[in-house]
Amino acid sequence: MPSKPSTTTQLSWANNRSESLYEEILQQIEEVQDQETRDVLAKLARLTQINQELQALGFINLLSKITENQTAIDDELMQISEYVEAMVRVHHEEARNLEKVL
Repeated sequence: MPSKPSTTTQLSWANNRSESLYEEILQQIEEVQDQETRDVLAKLARLTQINQELQALGFINLLSKITENQTAIDDELMQISEYVEAMVRVHHEEARNLEKVL
């Protein structure tokens, strides 16, 4: 069974295909005889490109938020770890003191 292409490979392929289709559309728009129709099609093509850029920016923003959340979680886990470590030290000290008394 063939292995699934990596996400990077898939994204690269999709991006290249999108750019290729966009160029084909622009070339075909130039072949349209009616200027008004050509202008509308060109605007629609540009609108599509802008929407793709907005999606990419949204994705980058989402990744940024995820990274921020992971950092916050890591910080909280570190604080919990330090607290537990301090508790263990106190219990070890109490155990040593108890042994001295007994």
